[in-house]
Order: sequence, then structure tokens, then C-alpha cells
Amino acid sequence: MNILITTGIYPPDVGGPARFVPLIADKLSIKNNVNVLTLSENLDSTEKVNYKVTRIIRKQNKFIRFLKSILLIIKVGKGSDIIFINGLWFEAYIANLFIRKNTIRKIVGDPVWEKYYSQNSKPFNPSSFAQDIVKNINKKSELIDIGCGNGRDSLFFSSQKIYTVGLDP
Repeated sequence: MNILITTGIYPPDVGGPARFVPLIADKLSIKNNVNVLTLSENLDSTEKVNYKVTRIIRKQNKFIRFLKSILLIIKVGKGSDIIFINGLWFEAYIANLFIRKNTIRKIVGDPVWEKYYSQNSKPFNPSSFAQDIVKNINKKSELIDIGCGNGRDSLFFSSQKIYTVGLDP
């Protein structure tokens, strides 16, 4: 199977996708032909991997970069059986209007949360779940809020004299 992976960052860049994409590409390239298409600071490819890495210069006019990305996704995507979209999602979406390939979209929370937090910088009101469940928790109890996000429920429980630890992996 021929697989195209699109991403906005890839080593030597640092970040979640730059760590995840090489791992998934390594695994997929054992039995498949993989091509990673990524934005990059330069076109030099120094990595020794069992798949192809196609780079697009990041620091250029954004409109030109956008068009180049779409055209490259079309070019490489034509020969692909599936497109794994880990980034460059809008470019991949537009390109796929022309080539009509099956896609897998990895949606990460970072862009969603960044947009939400930038519009709501103050702590939020507690969830309705937290407001309902607090009635059944004794004061001075201990609680672990796993997946606490911005900590709105953790802050609420803490304000209710419940010892609370918030974790968001």
C-alpha cells in the first residue's frame, strides 16, 4: 500500500507531531511505501529512514506555500492509496477534492484548545457534572481530576474544601 502522511512539523523540528510522525512512518514503512510531506526550514534531508520525506520551505509567502502544499499533495497523493493527515489538514482537504483518496485524520487537541483558550483567558465555570457530583462528595475528601484540561473543575472542587489534584496528560 502507498501511504502519504502530511504534517506541519518533522525532525529536526521539535514538538508532538515531529516525534509522532517518524514513529508511525517507521511502523507503516515495514510493509508499505510511505511518503511524508512536511513543512521545513530547509529542503535538506539528512535523516536515514526507510521512507521518503518531501519538504516544503516553511518561511515563504503563506499563500505561495499554501498553493505549493496543495499541488504537492495532489502530485504525491495521486499515487497513494490513503492519506494520513497529521497536519496541513486544510491543504490536504483541498487537494483531496481533486484526487479523492481515502483519508485518516489525526485530530489533536492543541489547535482547538489554543483557539478556545485565546478567546477565554479567564478560568471557566465548572462543568454541570462537577456541580452535580459535588453534592455527593464529603468535604475534606481527596479527589483526582484526570483529564482536567484548564482545571476549571479542579478549582471548583478545591473551592468546596475538597483536596483536589488535577492531571492532564
